[in-house]
Amino acid sequence: MKGMVIIMKILSVFLWSAIGIYLLCYIVLLILTKKPFKTMFINAFIAWWCFALIELTSFYTGLHIPLNVGTVTVSGVLGVPGVVLLEIMKYIIFV
Repeated sequence: MKGMVIIMKILSVFLWSAIGIYLLCYIVLLILTKKPFKTMFINAFIAWWCFALIELTSFYTGLHIPLNVGTVTVSGVLGVPGVVLLEIMKYIIFV
C-alpha cells in the first residue's frame, strides 16, 4: 500500500509538470501567433464544448469532471488537452 501511494505521488507530480510544460509552450505559441486572443478564445470555446459533452454523457460513460474555478481555468487555458489531463489526473489521484 505504501508503494502505491508513492507511485501515485510521482504520477501526480509528472502530470502537474506536463500541465506546466504544456502551458508554457501554449503561451509561447500564443505570443507568436498574429491573433493570440482569437486563438485563445477559440480553444477555450472548443474546450467548453468538450467539457459539456463529458458532462452530458457522464451517465453512460462514467466520466465526470467537477465544475469549479480550477477545472474551468485549466480547461479554458489549455483547451482540449487540458480537459483530457483533468480526467486523467482525476483517475490517477482519486482512485
